[in-house]
Amino acid sequence: MAVESLRKTLGMALAVCLVCSILVSTSVIVLKKKQDRNREIERLKNILIAGDLLEKENNIEKKFQDKIKAAYIELKTGKELPTAKQPPAIIEIDKGSDMAGIKRIPAEVNVYFVKDKGRLDQVILPVYGKGLWSTMYGFLSLDFADLNTIRGITFYEHGETPGLGGEIDNPRWQESWRGKKAFDEKGQVKISLAKGKAAPTAEHEVDGLSGATITARGVQNLVRFWLGKYGYGPFLKRLREEKING
Repeated sequence: MAVESLRKTLGMALAVCLVCSILVSTSVIVLKKKQDRNREIERLKNILIAGDLLEKENNIEKKFQDKIKAAYIELKTGKELPTAKQPPAIIEIDKGSDMAGIKRIPAEVNVYFVKDKGRLDQVILPVYGKGLWSTMYGFLSLDFADLNTIRGITFYEHGETPGLGGEIDNPRWQESWRGKKAFDEKGQVKISLAKGKAAPTAEHEVDGLSGATITARGVQNLVRFWLGKYGYGPFLKRLREEKING
């Protein structure tokens, strides 16, 4: 009798464990889909923020489709590609050139064009690189008229310290980038972060991050890397040449 009772108890315990494991597995799958979708919406929202195109946080996907055209480019040549390769080839960055601290980059990436009244108005570029505690992922927008004036910057994923390096999320700090020049008159990447507040007349300098020197240096380095020859330099050069040649 005791043996039969033990068997029933073990059987019930196993059944409960099986049901619980199924419920947990199902929840993980369902939640992962929801989390992936939320991450994608956040990414699209930040593309809109970088271009100063987000008025209200609703219908983000429709706003993105209405205002933005994605293009797939080869970083080495700057040429637009007809389709994306899956998975894209990877380029190793030598240590001396890897100011963003990312070691490798995809050979092909998406960029985003913004049209206003039928003409190209901005180009929005994905950027990322190492901060103090994390890899910081964001978007940088350039005015299409000169491919130099910064229209906006935003970060949508990072693990920097709240109140210090985490201030890269602060709209007031992001505002200090607007209107600054990314390149000097010779076409060299010049944008930098000040140690404190940038002077209003400093066209290549934005506000620093108080108490977050390493994060600030990381932001400066990642922006310079992605605007340089290993990043979007060839792409921006091609766009400038096309504008000159009509």
